Amino acid sequence: MRVLFFFFAFCSGELICDYGENCDRFCEAEICDYFWNVEYRYSNSWRTNDYQFGSSPFFRNLPLFWNETASRLEIPAMKKGYTQGVFIDDVKGEDGNTKRAEDNLDELFFIDGHADRRVITINGEFPGPKIHVKKGSTMRITIRNNLQVEGITIHWHGLHMVDNFWNDGAAFVSQCPINGGAKFTYIVRADNSGTHWWHAHSGIARFDGLYGPLIVLEPEEISSKVTSIPLTIGDWFQTDSISFIANDPFLLRMNTYPGNGPLTCATPYRSFFGGLKVTFFCLDSFVVNGRGQFRSQEDTSKGLFTIGERYLIPKNADFFKLRIINTGFEMLSAVTRLDGKKLNVTATDGRDLVPMEGDVLFLGVGETYDINVPILSDEDSLFLRFWLPVDHFGETADDFVHEPYLDIEFKRDANVAEGQFKTELFMRKPDDTVLQNEHDNSADLPIWVNCPYPEKNVICKSISDFKRLESSDYKYNTENSINTPANVSPLDEPDIILNIHTNFMTAGSSLNGIKLKYPTAPFFNGTDSEEITKCTKMQLRGEGGYCTQIMSAKIGDLVELRLSNLELSVSTRTYHSMHMHGYEFFLMATGFANYEEGRLTGNNEDISCGNRTGCPFVDYNEDVLNRQRKTRTSYIAKNSILVPPQGYAIVRFRASNPGIWPIHCHQGAHLYGGMSAFIEIKDDLLNRPFSYLPDDFPRCGNYRPTQMPKIDSEDLTGGAIISTSALIIIVAQFFVLLQ
Repeated sequence: MRVLFFFFAFCSGELICDYGENCDRFCEAEICDYFWNVEYRYSNSWRTNDYQFGSSPFFRNLPLFWNETASRLEIPAMKKGYTQGVFIDDVKGEDGNTKRAEDNLDELFFIDGHADRRVITINGEFPGPKIHVKKGSTMRITIRNNLQVEGITIHWHGLHMVDNFWNDGAAFVSQCPINGGAKFTYIVRADNSGTHWWHAHSGIARFDGLYGPLIVLEPEEISSKVTSIPLTIGDWFQTDSISFIANDPFLLRMNTYPGNGPLTCATPYRSFFGGLKVTFFCLDSFVVNGRGQFRSQEDTSKGLFTIGERYLIPKNADFFKLRIINTGFEMLSAVTRLDGKKLNVTATDGRDLVPMEGDVLFLGVGETYDINVPILSDEDSLFLRFWLPVDHFGETADDFVHEPYLDIEFKRDANVAEGQFKTELFMRKPDDTVLQNEHDNSADLPIWVNCPYPEKNVICKSISDFKRLESSDYKYNTENSINTPANVSPLDEPDIILNIHTNFMTAGSSLNGIKLKYPTAPFFNGTDSEEITKCTKMQLRGEGGYCTQIMSAKIGDLVELRLSNLELSVSTRTYHSMHMHGYEFFLMATGFANYEEGRLTGNNEDISCGNRTGCPFVDYNEDVLNRQRKTRTSYIAKNSILVPPQGYAIVRFRASNPGIWPIHCHQGAHLYGGMSAFIEIKDDLLNRPFSYLPDDFPRCGNYRPTQMPKIDSEDLTGGAIISTSALIIIVAQFFVLLQ
């Protein structure tokens, strides 16, 4: 059993996260440097530099499998030309002694037990390194892309990036992708505190694991004695991004859901959530901080061999904090205590809430929540269950198969100091039974927090039921101080209303009926350039299509975003987790569909498609919206929000940060399919963000020569160049000879 120790040691300047280095140190310096190598690893492997055949990358990532008969991990037979059937005991350590996998669990790269899954890692880690900094610090993160075959970018999800548009990390928006073999250094300021995260924002590299936590502390939190544990949670698929793209039904125009395959599990297996189709993708595993357990295909009551992780907390702790981030690709996630006690939700997307107790907390893709977990003095440990909440998974709503889930233990330990935690690795063997996820509804009317729909026999606490913790409003007073609760009052008339309607009107997915066509180069020349496929007036008025959709507002405007989700087809009704870069917005109103007995029976009556073909836009009942706004006494801040199926969410922000900011669904397949657009915040006075675009910033884009190259009569060696007519004669003579 190997114990890994995490601590918050003050550092100044450089943080070199290399193999074997502790990358979880807290940096209190004004400037924190990070050096990240992006590379592939494959699941079920052992990274060792001491293997007897040499130190090439192949032999430093030895494949492993669990020998059920021998009850041990082994290296499979090597490729032809090497010794066959080499066992794990043949690996030598630096001291020359034999190394066994069971004694070196921290060197093994297991995720859910499914072998040979290609994963994108940072310095060999999945998830990538955790960033802990103080509010106001500047991070310099140097990325070296060792993938060779694909470009990458990194987005700093939740940070406001005030006057820092070009470091936001969206490919072909604020920067060119970092090509294979190249380096790029991000300069990122920690303007706003809380639980955030970083992730790939190019293609669908996030699908392959390119993400990690980003925690920004207020000054008073630095000396806190509360144990705080960041957890990345979410769905995990046995296929990688390349297979995903190759088998994507939308890409292949198979919108009838073609059935089981390497990616799809739609026929006969459909997932139901409140009577909705949730996804046609196979729900393979659930991972917490990169660890899960995949079910055996031969015996679904058992899991494959993998490595588990438990968390050790101080012996005298009354409670501990979890900073939970849904880093999944497609699905809602949920968490509950197995002992029936309540969770205490204290923050979302980095902003403090009036604490709310509940039995189950739901997180949309991209959302973050902080929860306090009390632990009684006579409790040595407790378990939390994390899972993908799917009511049913079969042809009909009466069918039921497993929901991928994972139970995590939090255990007291006398060797853990106050405010710290350790992790302890252990082997999850195949004979450890994987039970069906059964929900404990023994509590009288269990409380669902961030409830995605009103279920029967539960108390549904939706996002609108949260209240902002006004005593922490001072945290909004950063460089972006104009976008504060005081400046977005629901009683004020907005300067501009932007309607953003999510649906699948255009093949793939769309906003306002338009599937996004990305620019061929970043917005270095603004929104009026040849790199952009501008939408026509007809497309913007509801015709839909494939173009670069850009909405706009001016500095100082009070912007009201109306996010709606109305599908004409029953088969495509689902939720959407909407995220905006460069801003947080304040929730003004929400509307659910009509439900009976936990099943959707009709659209929300506050919105309608009118007579529009395909429903590219919706009309709102303005009287209802006005009543909601006038009666709202507290409005919380979010950067990602669940827009309920056949419903809506109304949010506001004060335009204060110039840029061309993406707004998109954070569910990977929806984003990849085109459910994205841009909101340009114009600064006519100072011309930001173009005024601070670095002169030496990397460029990319289309190339078309303006003139043909001149051909001299002689080549570089002085020999004559054969003319076109002479070449024709020679070829003709050659064919004559062949006859």
